[in-house]
Amino acid sequence: MKRHLITFLIALGWLGITARAFCYQAEVIDISGNRYFPAVKEAISNAQSSISIAMFTIESSLSREDSRPNQLIGALIEAKKRGVDVEVILDQNVDFVHRRRISDWETKIKSTRAYRRLKDAGIKVFYDEPARYTHAKVVVIDRKTVIVGSTNWTESSFDNNIETDVLINSGQLAEEILVYLKTIKIDEKIDEYLDSLGPSVPIYWEFMENPALAPEMIGRACF
Repeated sequence: MKRHLITFLIALGWLGITARAFCYQAEVIDISGNRYFPAVKEAISNAQSSISIAMFTIESSLSREDSRPNQLIGALIEAKKRGVDVEVILDQNVDFVHRRRISDWETKIKSTRAYRRLKDAGIKVFYDEPARYTHAKVVVIDRKTVIVGSTNWTESSFDNNIETDVLINSGQLAEEILVYLKTIKIDEKIDEYLDSLGPSVPIYWEFMENPALAPEMIGRACF
């Protein structure tokens, strides 16, 4: 009985040491819901030295140039112009959830318009390897501010979804997150693959949302 008690106390002490090792002094601000977008835009606009992002999805609208995702992309480009080191990692993946046949084992490339806009602006932007999801939604500013939560950079996330996010001012946490992001494996051949797809044909949301337009186009094409 005494031996078990000693073992338990040692284990408890080890857990306490481990827990303390991952605790940081930090200021935490709730930016859930409609507070997320203005907080992220302000943080990017005020960045002085570096911005590191891992984002599952970044939407870049062609028909809505002033969309909030486009505004955040624009803020990253402006940060790059004023000398901030900007790096973005995006997700591509095999759709493990919805596959049904061997033919379904194909890579789903998201955020391609955002990728090209950022790359054309000289920003270091990458896709991860397709075998794993980069499901993170995290922004690290100047190695001291971490914005993390459930929000993707999409209009549906900003307008329709229930999302929770926090802004954390902690240099220690920021360094830990940056080290973790370095473990993401990058697809070095993604540009070759995207170039092989050829130019894309944009489809505007107005077309998708208007049930009268698609049948009219199909009818004119077929007859």
